[in-house]
Amino acid sequence: MKRFFCAAAVIFIAFTTSSAVFAEEITVDEQVIYDADGRKVTVTGYEDGWLGAELNVLVENDTESAFTLQIRNSSVNGIMTDFQASIDVEPGKKANDSITIMTSDLEDNGIEQIADIEMSLHIFDSETWDTIADTDAILIETSLSGEYEQEYDDSGEVVYDENSIRIVYQGLEEDDLWGWQPMFYIENNAETNITVQLNDTSVNGIMIDPSFSAEVVSGKKYYGGAVLFSSTLEENGISEILEIEATFHIYDSDTYSTIADSAPVTLLSGLSGEYVQEIDDSGEVLFEEGGIKIVSRGLVEDSIWGIQPAFYIENNSEQPITVQLRDTSINGYMADVSFSAEIMPGKICNDEALLLDDVEGDITEMETSFHIFNTETWDTIVDTEPIVISY
Repeated sequence: MKRFFCAAAVIFIAFTTSSAVFAEEITVDEQVIYDADGRKVTVTGYEDGWLGAELNVLVENDTESAFTLQIRNSSVNGIMTDFQASIDVEPGKKANDSITIMTSDLEDNGIEQIADIEMSLHIFDSETWDTIADTDAILIETSLSGEYEQEYDDSGEVVYDENSIRIVYQGLEEDDLWGWQPMFYIENNAETNITVQLNDTSVNGIMIDPSFSAEVVSGKKYYGGAVLFSSTLEENGISEILEIEATFHIYDSDTYSTIADSAPVTLLSGLSGEYVQEIDDSGEVLFEEGGIKIVSRGLVEDSIWGIQPAFYIENNSEQPITVQLRDTSINGYMADVSFSAEIMPGKICNDEALLLDDVEGDITEMETSFHIFNTETWDTIVDTEPIVISY
């Protein structure tokens, strides 16, 4: 059976009276799209469902082990679109099920009619999770194929155009659930499938970690946004986004080989006003040399990780730096601590160290050394003498 998040489905249905978003009826011919080693997948038709468009399938298992069918690298009319399907079939059984293309995804991608559906099948053993097959791209044409022409909105600021890959910044949007999203249009005219991620990201000069990983199959297009979490912006005292600076890390999705790491690009928000980002560098200065400043911000409590030593780091040098902790003790006892902060030139960072060992009682003192190195060359900039931080 297909696995769905029932709560999400209930919420969607509660606010939707009909999912029929297409102007004319669409049909799909019955066709076998996979038949190997006792496993067979047949497309039996198409219908408009509660959650979106549904591609009906008959999945047959003539083997002695259960398998699960999922979808990868899916697109509609040449635009990358997520399909929802996870179909379990027991040995010697069949399953009538469907592959769902969410109405919300179609609307977000500006798809008004479905003409061409393309996807790969991912089939794996339901018990061991071992991969059985990852198929090549499978094209399924609807009754509108060859008649309906998909329009593509590539308007905006071109921020990368190399290696047959084009990235366009299309502005900043607010998401009620997650926060703010810089939106992108990505066109992959290369011969390889690619993944695009954001690295070295700062908002108003403050380093943050966005969520963005866009997989774009060869010859396809992508619309989507990176997530700048509201909680992260609030923790860094950012109430209005003036500019975002980032680099694009692009790699081959199949081999993981790097295709390109772009130069830093600046994405302007277009927001008006007299807002000036305030920088709070208060605290005990622990290190200040060569344009690098490290300040202790005391202890903060995280709802998941517990008490954490907090730091403010300012990089006014001309090189990207990474700051780590070495030889750390808490209250006189050696402690395992995780901390690695990357700061681009001219940027600042607010970050916390994660204490991996349980600490008995209150933390009154931490002794540590800072290992600072060039992020790109890995050359050591400085290893400080032990520094005692009292709390």
